[in-house]
Amino acid sequence: VKTWKAGLTYAPIEDIHFRASASRDIRAANMSELYDAGTARSNSVNIAGVSTPFVQNLQGNPNAQPEVADGYGVGMVVSPRWIPGLQASIDYYDIKVDGVISFVTAQQVADYCYIQKVASYCSQLVFNGAGVLQTINLYYDNLNSMTAKGLDIEASYRTSLADLASWGAGDLVLRAMFTHYIENVTDDGVTA
Repeated sequence: VKTWKAGLTYAPIEDIHFRASASRDIRAANMSELYDAGTARSNSVNIAGVSTPFVQNLQGNPNAQPEVADGYGVGMVVSPRWIPGLQASIDYYDIKVDGVISFVTAQQVADYCYIQKVASYCSQLVFNGAGVLQTINLYYDNLNSMTAKGLDIEASYRTSLADLASWGAGDLVLRAMFTHYIENVTDDGVTA
């Protein structure tokens, strides 16, 4: 898998910097996502309007492939000389990940089998001889994609306490961060 990153910074004046970046990134599955023998817990799903108890068993999948992400970002940093110690930035990001490593929930498995009639999910439901649901096996897999777009905003202020009061010692640092999601969507490849 090939990865790369390119970035550009431009400062027309000392107080303001513009930046842009583009990258191709990967994330390989971790050991649990690949080889976990099963993590079981009790749960219940709604099947045809009936709450049905079962044991949920989440297992690794050695066939999971690396996630591949294309990311783009543009932003600016402002450090006004007339307010020493103040710095603020705003960045827009746009990221698309293909082959997201995750799993569909037990309720989704039941819905895909009974409502949407996707046969591959029906094999994940395990019944006893009397037809009572016992287990739903969940597997890590490469789901279709994830798209995230948003804004990251940050501001910080640093000053010496001695500058504020004659008895002051040390530094005062204030920092605020904010993220605004414009879009954050995962497509599991079944329901889009």
